[in-house]
Amino acid sequence: KLISAYILDSNIEVRNLAGDILIKMGAPAAEHLLEYLSHHDHDVRKFACDILGLLDTRQYADYIKPLLKDEDENAVQSAIEALGNYQDESSVELLIEIYDSTPDQKPNVIEALGKIGSQAAIDKLLHALTHETDEFLKTAVIDALSASCEDIDVARKLLSKIEEVSEATQLIVLKTVVAIAFRLGESIELPQHLRYLSYKALFDNDDDV
Repeated sequence: KLISAYILDSNIEVRNLAGDILIKMGAPAAEHLLEYLSHHDHDVRKFACDILGLLDTRQYADYIKPLLKDEDENAVQSAIEALGNYQDESSVELLIEIYDSTPDQKPNVIEALGKIGSQAAIDKLLHALTHETDEFLKTAVIDALSASCEDIDVARKLLSKIEEVSEATQLIVLKTVVAIAFRLGESIELPQHLRYLSYKALFDNDDDV
């Protein structure tokens, strides 16, 4: 409780030191940070949320959710990241609302939905992959699915959409499909007419591909 008060300090070094100590203290520090989520200073709200998002305190997700409608976009981003870290399935609908209404937050929501990994979250990511026109967002969606997906059906759905994206993105889709299948010990076979993508991927200069 004494240390948490220092996140109000105007000296950024003192404030960051307090944050580091609270993170090392872990879950017991969380209850003393909750009051700062509604502080009048948006930097304090954001900082408190950042710390909570790094603690194993998903039981406090309902205290984080109001920040999704904060007037400060940085506080909103912190809330999105925290709920993603919590893998809070109950926040998926709220995150989708932000995705549909706030373009600047789309990359953050994509990452959070990938971490949550529920069926509703995956369905939204697959929908975004098909309907987004921004290649950066498509790539972010693919990375999110690759990082957390534990369902081979998602890899199959991704493969079914591979002809709906540009060739550059197709190689990333292929990488993701293979990564998911490899992690789950499954095998995925490309249709014959898409075998040329495997050849391109093998000789791509990008190490990840």
